Amino acid sequence: MEAMILCGGLGTRLGPLTKDTPKPMLPIGDRPFLEYVLAYLNLEGVSRVVLCTGYKSEIIENHFGSTFAGLSIVYSRETEPLGTGGAVKKALNCVDSDEFFIMNGDTICDLKLAELKSRQTQSNADIVIGAVTVPDTARYGSLTLDDESLVVGFSEKGISGEGPINAGIYLVKRAPFETFSKELSAFSFENEILKKRITRARIAASNTAEMFLDIGIVEDLEKFRSLAKSNTFIRKLRVLLD
Repeated sequence: MEAMILCGGLGTRLGPLTKDTPKPMLPIGDRPFLEYVLAYLNLEGVSRVVLCTGYKSEIIENHFGSTFAGLSIVYSRETEPLGTGGAVKKALNCVDSDEFFIMNGDTICDLKLAELKSRQTQSNADIVIGAVTVPDTARYGSLTLDDESLVVGFSEKGISGEGPINAGIYLVKRAPFETFSKELSAFSFENEILKKRITRARIAASNTAEMFLDIGIVEDLEKFRSLAKSNTFIRKLRVLLD
């Protein structure tokens, strides 16, 4: 199995913490966060990873090289910001398969990737979104699902209440990205692929994750650092790294 990790963003919400360090490389103890993401993919049976780098890409590339935690690693480097969609489109020539996983480099959850594949087979979906139910969706926006757990809408951020959110893990086919212009340009995967094509594409959700964390703001970065000492799932990843 192959996966792309989007790790080229500026991380501006973290202020001075990302002045000299790309967000996925912020330390969790003596290990950068991105190591935990790669350990997760190794645990889930992924063998090859494309790291979509941008901001301070050399720090990521020099740290991981071509292999890490049992994974083969290649790089797709942005020389200018391309957005999440543009980053994926640029990296398509690094992917061997017609179907692959996409992850954000600043989030992690305990979703089983095999469940995304099973959901794709069951629903004949073009895209499967890994979802997780959280007590308050206000920060993230929520997914609206029908009785078959197909995605029929995306609620905007700011609406409070319990519900399923996009956990930042996808199983996708390359075809939707190849319909965009061959000239590389910046666009949003979430807006241009998911939201605008929801009436034409079949998008399913696999809402089976129990734990979801991101490090997009300081409070959540500190929460992950705290949980790294006690959470069973995160400790399992740490054992793989050690």
